[in-house]
Amino acid sequence: MKDILAHPRLHWLELWVFPPPLAAPAHGDLPYDESENQKWGWAPAISFAGAVCLLVVAWGFNGARRDDPYYELVFWLGILTFYALIVWRLISPLASRRERVALVLLAGIGLYMVKVMHSPLYFTFYDELLHYRTAANLLETGFHFREHPLLPVSPLYPGLENIAIALVNLSGLNIYYAGIITILVARAVFVLVLFLFFEKTSESPRLAGMATVIYAANPHFIFFDAQFSYESLALVFVVMVFLGIQYRMSHHKDKPLGSSLLIIFGICATLVTHHVTSYFLLICLTLWAVVAYFFPYEGQSRTMLFGTAVLALVAILSWMMYVAIITIDYLVPVLSGAVFDLFKVLVRDETGRQLFSAQGENALRLWERVIVYSTALSILLGLMLGAIVIWREYRNRPTYLFLCIIGLLYPVTQLLRFTEKGPEIASRIGPFMFFGIAFVLAVSAAKLYPAANVSWARWRHVALTAVIVLMFWGNFLVSFPRWALMPGPYRAAADTRSVEVQGLAATEWIRDYLGPEHRLAADRINGLLQVAYGRQYQVTGSWNNINVPGVFLDVPFTEVEYRTLCEGQAEYLIVDYRFNSHLPLLGFYYEDAESEWPYTEPLETAVLEKFRGRDEFSLIYDGGDLVIYQVDLSNCDR
Repeated sequence: MKDILAHPRLHWLELWVFPPPLAAPAHGDLPYDESENQKWGWAPAISFAGAVCLLVVAWGFNGARRDDPYYELVFWLGILTFYALIVWRLISPLASRRERVALVLLAGIGLYMVKVMHSPLYFTFYDELLHYRTAANLLETGFHFREHPLLPVSPLYPGLENIAIALVNLSGLNIYYAGIITILVARAVFVLVLFLFFEKTSESPRLAGMATVIYAANPHFIFFDAQFSYESLALVFVVMVFLGIQYRMSHHKDKPLGSSLLIIFGICATLVTHHVTSYFLLICLTLWAVVAYFFPYEGQSRTMLFGTAVLALVAILSWMMYVAIITIDYLVPVLSGAVFDLFKVLVRDETGRQLFSAQGENALRLWERVIVYSTALSILLGLMLGAIVIWREYRNRPTYLFLCIIGLLYPVTQLLRFTEKGPEIASRIGPFMFFGIAFVLAVSAAKLYPAANVSWARWRHVALTAVIVLMFWGNFLVSFPRWALMPGPYRAAADTRSVEVQGLAATEWIRDYLGPEHRLAADRINGLLQVAYGRQYQVTGSWNNINVPGVFLDVPFTEVEYRTLCEGQAEYLIVDYRFNSHLPLLGFYYEDAESEWPYTEPLETAVLEKFRGRDEFSLIYDGGDLVIYQVDLSNCDR
């Protein structure tokens, strides 16, 4: 295509469609050498060593499944060495641009493989099971916006499911493998585009490589944003918009059509893929435009930024108002509750939540807390130094200031962790804040260890590598509860640790012998499996406004509990007998309202046996630990 456009008379069309090539490295890098830039350097050797490290991670995962001794040590040895090798070389001033691109791709794909090895046969994370149901509905019916019993907003943002189902139809793969491939491609594109954005902003492949690998240290990179969920894909589109804007700002006189199309595609793709990510994109575009207005930079177009922000505002509000209006009811109570709790803590109307207050298996050990606190301190110091450097040397560059503001907002958002309802929100916004954090920390690293020959260069190299690996370790420790970071034997109400073959077998039996779309009541995980893999409807207190936990936990079974089943039109009940030998790791078996009364002992057998032998219930499935009752609803009208 570009060869055809090379004709002199068509050169104007080439400039209009294709953006100018990336500039040669500028500040912070060694003198640019085109021949050196084409070398792979240490990338092949690090790729081989990284593969060995991932093999060690797999060994640790298998040991965790068998509950072998020292499996945790093996796991940490593998994953930290893998990350450290990549960080070590990306910090080096001697690596070529091609080598850096290869290494950031290795980091992105290699860390994604950690998630795949965690769940290699089927989806086990809570959110991806919810999205499995959305994809299954789309595959079965061919229609969008089908009702979802547990996550009603998911069908209204079908970007991820559209891609996965297209792959299913083209290849014949099942939804699981199509989802794995979809997120794999998304991860590769994400780290590559993120590298290009940072490179175009800084004009430095070295700084771009460091910023990209630091972004991989955010708490959600390995698991949450690698699962089959809409945020995992939506982040790709956000970075595409950022890259397109940076090209347009740098080359606004040429007005390349490719960059404009990338911006429009990214905005539209984001708003149909994930609600929160689209709102973050709108906030970023608005902030970027404001910064460009007050800190103009010669050669950059402020009008384009304001126009892009207006386009995003109109598109996102139109989708929300005309397609996904229920998103308001879904998000506003959570956000307002967290902000209200934070306000009460700040005015000392309430005492703040104590950090690391979890007990038992949910609690971090002392050495883990030391690592987490060291991580937080390292990030704060790096942000302070990076902010000073950016203000002194680059405050005439709007993109630098925009990313710096995003990074500096991160410590403010973490105040939500001191409230009862805020920790989940503070955790969820981490991947968005890390766009700025990664860039500011990379600026700090480049300042502490410039590319030119400096004294103590080797020790600075070692120290920076150690600090970045420490940040990766500490953020990984708080990404999920400690028991969820690795697979292992069955535990009750433990999300990934509760998804196992007996629950899957019961799901398959109901789907094959009873058919889909039946209403049933069950605990958190078995109900989720029935919704996702069995395409059933789970009756819950959250959406049906009935006391489902009381049906299972109140003893003896009375007319009140029967009326509750009638109100929810629950045709079947699932009882898990493992609850009489396992405490719930999340604090509840059925719904989170139970967590107000912490369990000190597992459920008594009498609680689980109360349905057996009653006229209202017929035992239709007995899998040992799991039993299924059919509920006689014929007396509901009495």
